[in-house]
Amino acid sequence: MDPRDPEQFQAYHGPKQRAARDLLERVPLKAPLRIVDLGCAEGDGARLLAQRYAEARVTAVDASSADLDEAQARGDAEGRITFVAADPGQWVPERTVDLLYSSFALHLVPDHETLFPRLVQMLAPWGGAGRADAPRL
Repeated sequence: MDPRDPEQFQAYHGPKQRAARDLLERVPLKAPLRIVDLGCAEGDGARLLAQRYAEARVTAVDASSADLDEAQARGDAEGRITFVAADPGQWVPERTVDLLYSSFALHLVPDHETLFPRLVQMLAPWGGAGRADAPRL
């Protein structure tokens, strides 16, 4: 199974969306202002985040230019979402963030032993993180 195959991705889109919504409901932060969606794909999670946190700015990061083109075509929540073409495993924000969110993306990033401590460093002292993912195949 190739997790990057578009047909396989679409087959799991519905369950993935339910998991993303469930994850979002469990985020304990009341009003984060700076949010990052790592591995945003077509931007569904970023739009959910922007909808839930109306005052927030969301940075949506993905390595796939095709996915980002689709994400931008679907909308940017009235300019509150910035789409960034970058490897989610290497990208670093300009400043700390209040909420780091990733739904079904980080299993594709190698070297979790290095990745996760680096992600923690991205968070503001009061910040939080939410992640839903699949096992590495």
